[in-house]
Amino acid sequence: MQRFTIGVEDSLARINAVRTIDPNMGFREQLQVFLDCNFDANSTKAAYRQWRLRQRSKLEKGTSPPHVLIKVNDRYHGEIWEAGVG
Repeated sequence: MQRFTIGVEDSLARINAVRTIDPNMGFREQLQVFLDCNFDANSTKAAYRQWRLRQRSKLEKGTSPPHVLIKVNDRYHGEIWEAGVG
């Protein structure tokens, strides 16, 4: 996405042209957050903070597994990651 400056669906279509993939909705959402954060997802970005709040809410409701993560610049971010840790 970042290299070719394309969106989520275009990225998935390019990969699908080479091999069959079917990413789940959580992964698609993480890709969209990454794009919305201009490829730098961190707690200073509103899109990232909103995503974290949605994930936390899903966890509290029991509708999301506790291992929801997004990897950015070799660091994992998500419900088990807290700012300044990792």
